Amino acid sequence: MAMKLASPTPKCFQCGSILIQISKIESHPEGSLFPQTTSIFRCSNVECQAQKDKDEAKRMKLQEEKNEADKNRASQRQKRSVKGASEILAKHSNI
Repeated sequence: MAMKLASPTPKCFQCGSILIQISKIESHPEGSLFPQTTSIFRCSNVECQAQKDKDEAKRMKLQEEKNEADKNRASQRQKRSVKGASEILAKHSNI
């Protein structure tokens, strides 16, 4: 009995439509013996792809907000440590 191979055409995991390959990038990471291949696909179902694009935009917006909050926290932390250090120096110079 012949073994059935997986379908060569990738399917969308949400709607089952055919995925269309947009790009394929092959790179050789430093220190690796094997190439790394990154493929970008789009769903052939327009409504499904529109929802995925919407979700991706939402995810990117949340990531940008998180990065901005991290940057602000680091800035505030640095200001507090500089302020605290200057107060300690001022206290010791008065002694």
